[in-house]
Amino acid sequence: MISRLQFGALALLSITLAWGPSPAAAHPDVDEAKELLMEAEFERALEAFARAEEGDDLTREDLIELLSARCLAHLALDDAAALRLDLRRLASLDREHRWGREAPPELGEAFADTLTVVDGELSVSSVATPVPGGVEVRGRAEGDHGRLVNEIRVFARSRSGSYRRANGGTQALPAGESLHYYVEAVGPGSAVLAREGSEDRPVTSEPALAGSSLIRRDDDDAGGVSPWLWVGIGAGVLVVVGIILAVVLGGSSSANGTQPQAPMVIGF
Repeated sequence: MISRLQFGALALLSITLAWGPSPAAAHPDVDEAKELLMEAEFERALEAFARAEEGDDLTREDLIELLSARCLAHLALDDAAALRLDLRRLASLDREHRWGREAPPELGEAFADTLTVVDGELSVSSVATPVPGGVEVRGRAEGDHGRLVNEIRVFARSRSGSYRRANGGTQALPAGESLHYYVEAVGPGSAVLAREGSEDRPVTSEPALAGSSLIRRDDDDAGGVSPWLWVGIGAGVLVVVGIILAVVLGGSSSANGTQPQAPMVIGF
């Protein structure tokens, strides 16, 4: 194990090369934790990291920086379990993460090993499903290998309404209008880890025939052909085919001396 004095000097050099000469981080608690790492005050650095996670103003970039720096503390304290967890979290957010050139080689090797078991970055997906009296939007996180996601937020509105937020991963709205929504996976410090859609570019679901299903599209498709046009064309084709069959069958029946019957209407 690296001694605290040796690691302090190594951490100082690694942080200086990775983040520049004592820059102010975007988040004050992360900045304080990095300063404590440079002084080899690893337990106090962990406390500062924890304060940042307990707040509500971290960005995704802040969290990546926090995880990267905290791995140095875990390595210095020989906490293999905590190091393994934070490396998985880091890999799920930033698979292309680059360490400082003078970071302990154990750190780069451990991260490379982590990438072999973390098969992709964290993402969020959603589905809109008809329910009695309306539509339910449900979001879920995928690839959360490090248990980073604290909640799924669903923002949804009807075409004529304003966005409403639900923090439990689902939200129901009355049926009858187009549904616009976006979904966010939120982690420590209220950092938005991943999202599907956005307030300006939401996912859109159109009500289909009889409200029995939903046709989902992105707003980028708004200039395309309306799905209702295809429904109308399909219905028209079926009507024409029915008329032709009725005429043909009627003529055939008359020629054979049989009494023509009314055509049977088949539901579809």
